[in-house]
Amino acid sequence: MVVFDPEKISYRELLKLFWRSHDAFSNPGFTQYRNVVFTIGDEQAKAAAESVADIEKTTKRAVATDVEPISNFFPAEDYHQKYYLRGISFLMDDIRERYRTEADFVSSLASARLNGYLGGYGTMERFKDELPSFGLSEEIGVKLTALLGSRLKK
Repeated sequence: MVVFDPEKISYRELLKLFWRSHDAFSNPGFTQYRNVVFTIGDEQAKAAAESVADIEKTTKRAVATDVEPISNFFPAEDYHQKYYLRGISFLMDDIRERYRTEADFVSSLASARLNGYLGGYGTMERFKDELPSFGLSEEIGVKLTALLGSRLKK
């Protein structure tokens, strides 16, 4: 689920970001793991359908990602949350000192931002600007910066 302020970014812009970071042509087929864009209302449904049509026209390939109206939303199980972050044990140990409960960890903006950087999203310059706001120890900050050196754009 993406909560956004349409005064800052439009739904169509979010769709562009989504398609740039997503393989539109594969879909594992399992209901719980399938690729889908859920829409709220006719305006989002129209925008999503138009974005699919644009991709298919440009690539001459069928988009496998489904588009459908949302009926119910259930967050993924905890072990699916912050996937990249969970794979870095030295970082998780440090973060667990700040977030004592799973709910606090999962809902944390800092955890979300770190997870994105670990997934290769963002730039090193932006990461270094944000690093102090994450509340990590200096030692962990140095290790994390070294780790991200190969994952992020300069």
